Amino acid sequence: MTNKPVFYEIAPQTGGLERLDIHDISDDWSNLRDLVQHDLAALDKDVLAGLPAARVRSGSNRGGGAQLFVYRVYEPPAGSDVDPVVSGVLIRPAGSASVDHFKVSGDIAGEATGDILFECQPQEVIGWTAMTEAARDISSVLVRHANAVVAGLEDASRQG
Repeated sequence: MTNKPVFYEIAPQTGGLERLDIHDISDDWSNLRDLVQHDLAALDKDVLAGLPAARVRSGSNRGGGAQLFVYRVYEPPAGSDVDPVVSGVLIRPAGSASVDHFKVSGDIAGEATGDILFECQPQEVIGWTAMTEAARDISSVLVRHANAVVAGLEDASRQG
């Protein structure tokens, strides 16, 4: 008779995730930034069609609680005191010890006031490919809500 120790195996989380990749680790944040920025740029056409005098600037940052935040800022016409509107995708750690477990979210909100004009359903994913796809999916949802950007820029009550 052998006396084997009892081991408790903790099953990895596979439920409650939008996507799951196995053995797919990358660290190409600049390429991901460019992809998401390209996707978000499609929003410009509809925003500028609705409000031709609006101005657009793009940006991204990393650090703090975010692994990557990619955004476009839509500024009201010159002379307006309305708060600019930011459309952005945020990628951050999902809270586990795993380096490839991400939470991806996106919204359209006031730059200074932070008022949420539209918010996407966040996605929790594991793996670089799943995270990239989630970021691009959320970008495509934001692009379909140019009306929220235009309405925000035209709303005189949203003073910055």
